[in-house]
Amino acid sequence: MRIIENTKLDFSDVLISPKRSQLTSRKDADLTRQFTFKHSKYTWTGVPIIASNMDHTGTYKVNVVLTAHKMLTALCKFEKFQVRENLIQTIGLDKNLDELDYDDSEWICLDVANGYTERFNDY
Repeated sequence: MRIIENTKLDFSDVLISPKRSQLTSRKDADLTRQFTFKHSKYTWTGVPIIASNMDHTGTYKVNVVLTAHKMLTALCKFEKFQVRENLIQTIGLDKNLDELDYDDSEWICLDVANGYTERFNDY
């Protein structure tokens, strides 16, 4: 086991201080950002919030609601994938990755119980 000894922070160590704003209401705040991905040069503009790929949150119904607000949904891996805007296909590492079809997906989520497993690193 490797022990990392550098400083760790938690919520009690972080203070978010408000700053002055010209906005008159919180609804006027624009949370959208543009991201350019380093290795693909693909760009995406939206709110960087992703609904988890769990049974009750990674659904098509949630995707419809979040897409209206430019947010993303990681589809539950047990749902049959259909290409939709702002939908992330979840691929469980309990399957043979070489046999999976994810060519139609703009995004994929590799679902693994333990990110330190050698199988995950080899992919």
